Amino acid sequence: MPRTVDHRLHAHRRDAILDAAADLVATQGYADMSVQDVITRVGISKGAFYHYFGSKPALLEGLVERIAAELAGLCREIVDDPTLPAGEKLRRCFLTMTRRKARMRPLLMEMLSVWYSDSNAVVRQKLCATSSGQLVPLMARVIHEGVDERVFSVSDPLTTAGIVWGLAQNLRESLGRLLLDQSIGDPLPAMRTRIAAYTEAIERVLAMESGTLRLIDDAVVAGWVDSSLGRSR
Repeated sequence: MPRTVDHRLHAHRRDAILDAAADLVATQGYADMSVQDVITRVGISKGAFYHYFGSKPALLEGLVERIAAELAGLCREIVDDPTLPAGEKLRRCFLTMTRRKARMRPLLMEMLSVWYSDSNAVVRQKLCATSSGQLVPLMARVIHEGVDERVFSVSDPLTTAGIVWGLAQNLRESLGRLLLDQSIGDPLPAMRTRIAAYTEAIERVLAMESGTLRLIDDAVVAGWVDSSLGRSR
């Protein structure tokens, strides 16, 4: 007789492992965290750990997947709100995601250099595709509503959503690499310039009124820079 799987228990234990890993990465760094550290923190056997995650890199992948799912959930709540106009939904989605990431700054700063290493290129591409699969359909809904409201002017909302999300992904990677570039004394001016350029590009893709979209709060950008400079001193 096949064994019955308790999916709620499975999800709870997996989350417990990810919670422990997130705390350890934020406090001691991904490079210094070992699988044994996670096992000890959760209080499980090595076999139980490898039942959920096949390796330390798989644990990193799990953390990124969970963050992406959380961000998609936050955006879905905004998109489903019938009281908000499309332009406001788009603005809130971008700002909500960047503000939520800012609250996870210690964890994400420690993950940043590992995430953009050449060894993680395949995983990075895979997870970017996963997040696109979650967020592009939501963005397409917003764009379709914006076309109906005559605040956007596009012929194909779904394809346009993919373009907009691709620009947002490129901006995120560009900002991350600026934070990691130790040859730049203060990356804040360059980051502001990139954000302004990508914001303008997205407004043009959607044929929005110029200056109506905000992708990220300046205070959030400054906070990331402060964290980066603090780590490099």
